[in-house]
Amino acid sequence: MWENNNALTQKIRNDFDQIALHEQEGWNHNSHYHNFLLKQLPFHCENVLDIGCGTALFSRLLTKGADVVVAIDLSTPISPIS
Repeated sequence: MWENNNALTQKIRNDFDQIALHEQEGWNHNSHYHNFLLKQLPFHCENVLDIGCGTALFSRLLTKGADVVVAIDLSTPISPIS
């Protein structure tokens, strides 16, 4: 069972990595919503969790209004965001 889960996880990771190669720098299918999503948050947050952060473009925007942003993704690890 775990072998099937690991294979599926790897396939999903590979698919998303391929999609990321086709996105334009500074814009992706999610960036259209960034301003809308930021307006839905309280003025200040202590902690924010960004699941499926991809290149962490939105995570970087979240750091402006949060003490701590934890950004995770299945794909290759990204550099820590300060």
